[in-house]
Amino acid sequence: MTTLTTTKSIKTQCIDFLKPASIPEDKETIWQKQVIKQRVGRIEKMFLTRHIVTLLNAGIPILETITIVTEETKNTTLRNSLKNIAERVENGQTVANSMKYHAHVFSEMFVAMVATGEYSGRLTETLEYLLKEQEDDHRLRTKIRNALLYPAIIVLVMIGMVVGMLTYVIPSIAGLYADSGAELPLFTRILIATSELTVTYGVYVIVFTLLFGLIFYYITKEGPGRHLKDRIVLKSPIAGQLLKQYYVSRFSRSLANLIASGITIDAGLEMLKNSIRNTSYQRSITTSVPAVTQGNPLSKSLKQFPHLYPPLMVRMSSIGEKSGKLDSMLHKIAEHYEESVHNTATNLSTLLEPLLLLIAGLLVGGIAIAILLPIWNITQLF
Repeated sequence: MTTLTTTKSIKTQCIDFLKPASIPEDKETIWQKQVIKQRVGRIEKMFLTRHIVTLLNAGIPILETITIVTEETKNTTLRNSLKNIAERVENGQTVANSMKYHAHVFSEMFVAMVATGEYSGRLTETLEYLLKEQEDDHRLRTKIRNALLYPAIIVLVMIGMVVGMLTYVIPSIAGLYADSGAELPLFTRILIATSELTVTYGVYVIVFTLLFGLIFYYITKEGPGRHLKDRIVLKSPIAGQLLKQYYVSRFSRSLANLIASGITIDAGLEMLKNSIRNTSYQRSITTSVPAVTQGNPLSKSLKQFPHLYPPLMVRMSSIGEKSGKLDSMLHKIAEHYEESVHNTATNLSTLLEPLLLLIAGLLVGGIAIAILLPIWNITQLF
């Protein structure tokens, strides 16, 4: 009975913390608008959490800890937010209640976990959970970014190389062939025609590409356009599989930390849905919340989205629910898919490198053959 009451109290307090803060228009709203000038990046948030954990583990009180990290923070937005939080804590407010006024810096999930940590007297341990999650997320993001960056650079280099040859090399050679009056092979004529189109309309193509990119960015920034883009990305053959593994690991670890902090599953899902940027996963979580609130197993809700949550994850979640160790099982799921992301990203670079080099070789070889073929034909006449 005591455990049930405590769980309900934690859930109720977390929901209260997530309610919009009452901010007087004449002071707080204006102050917030002024400080939202410099973006606070993920790495800065991670270093902030690490610094706070280190100071708390050293036995320094929370107010003094916030004051110390404020003095050492260079980011203007973050420093001003920490100053305001320190003032509120000094006036008797909790850390979590002070943080919720700074949603541009601290996410709902971060504030909720700090709230449960304060309420249960395990703030340092809770922040260590958050720090590990931030570090794991940063490591996975870096791995995915590096895996996709190399192929992108190779493709851009190939495009630049081909455009350079069509713009500068081919026109010069085309002039020599035109002066000779020799009949050119079809392959060479196609290459010269492509070069002429590139020189004549290249500027227009660049302008059109930039305009198309800007329009695409704004259309897919939010709403139906963003959801369509997210669905297409998840269905892409290479990046899609990698991103699915990342989102599943992120979902599992975040929910595991929330449950371990004493937050119920349905409340944890509510906090989690805004921390995952892909709208397909956001919608799946939104759909799952009412069913979980009514007492249905989480695994049953996730099973409705086989294109997002692999069968292995669903089965392991079901086992965790039946054994009463869902948070522990979710941690194992996160570790499994984090390892999958690492292996996939490593193998991706290994597999794509020879393929991209082959394509580059075929492009350069094709252009070289088209250039040399007329010379070969002329020499055959003598």
